[in-house]
Amino acid sequence: MNITASASPLLAITIPTFNRGELLGILLDSIVRDFPTWPQDLEVVILDNASTDDTRAQVQKRIDGGMPVRLITNKTNVGMDGNLAACFDATIAKYLWQIGDDEVLHRGACNFVLEFCRHNEFGLLHIECVGFTKDQQVEQLALTIPENVDVRAMDSSEIFRCANIYLTFISANVINRQALRHHDPNFDPKLEMKTFLPQLAWIYGVLKASSQHFYVRTPLFGALGGNTSGYRLVEVFGVNLQAITERQLGSTLPGARRLMANAALTRLLPGEIMSLSRVAANGGNRFESEDIIRVLCQAFTRSFYLHWFVLPLLSRSAFRQRITFLLVRIFNKINRNLNYALL
Repeated sequence: MNITASASPLLAITIPTFNRGELLGILLDSIVRDFPTWPQDLEVVILDNASTDDTRAQVQKRIDGGMPVRLITNKTNVGMDGNLAACFDATIAKYLWQIGDDEVLHRGACNFVLEFCRHNEFGLLHIECVGFTKDQQVEQLALTIPENVDVRAMDSSEIFRCANIYLTFISANVINRQALRHHDPNFDPKLEMKTFLPQLAWIYGVLKASSQHFYVRTPLFGALGGNTSGYRLVEVFGVNLQAITERQLGSTLPGARRLMANAALTRLLPGEIMSLSRVAANGGNRFESEDIIRVLCQAFTRSFYLHWFVLPLLSRSAFRQRITFLLVRIFNKINRNLNYALL
């Protein structure tokens, strides 16, 4: 394999990481296998937030095996937001794909995205994924993307409506950082610090910078579930998310805040609350504690989805929880087929 790093990459994959060496190694393996000869227009940059585990050894192992990886190691831990925000300026590439260190790309996924960047001009490429658990990593690594990938062209309003809450998922979005810089030469990737969603500054930014986007409906990678912690769930995806959406898109996409709030209430929070209930039953908690009912009612006071689909999940009645969650799943399937017209 040619191990010369890209001097002028078209696509950069940036991976913020902290103390997930083994998982990071699996992700790197899922990237490099697509390229018998490393492409000169692709680079991989790892931003290590002062890990204390075997992260550096895992990266070095891949470098020794011929994978050109650029490792940036922070002297001290700059926090999750700081490491995420640093990804934007860690490359000069036209397109930026920020990937979580615990994802697994399906065989052919990285090559597909690179080829897509080579042959298309876009602001945002949004990619669907499938969830998996820790015992399914080998399974995910064995998957190959289909020959025909479902890709749909959309304008900014359409892709915001269809991707909605998953615009917050860093691994699902490839952005045209060059278009964003051209649209706003003074763009600051640290605009939304201390929110746990700093990446929305540039994801929302390209929705304003470009009118041509693409939505990949075929899952191209697996996302490890239940591997998140360190923040308050509803504060981030209720209070912070709505505030950022209004600041960044309020004058560009009317109704964006309401749509994103409804998406959080139907597509994200029900599943997370059910998961939290299961974890709590075993004496654990994946998120920092908060007065969840109070914060929900403050953040989503005007949404009937709060009362239909979320608050019943916090009931002490297991039967009521199961029925409500079933209704949520049915609603989401119908809404997906309607391109989320009900949000």
